[in-house]
Amino acid sequence: MNKKINIVGILTILLSLGIIAVYASIQTAFMTGLITDLVAPPAAVLVGMVHAGKKFQSDIEKL
Repeated sequence: MNKKINIVGILTILLSLGIIAVYASIQTAFMTGLITDLVAPPAAVLVGMVHAGKKFQSDIEKL
């Protein structure tokens, strides 16, 4: 009887740890996704500005 309770206890602990691990990985993925969503647009704007600046500079050099 005692051994059966032990096995059930161990299985419960392992299962809850598995659920916590899955939740943590989902949360990490969500956070990195959120960070990329926040960082990507300003980076794209910055790249666009640099590209426009270089084009503007080359247009001035042509004149």
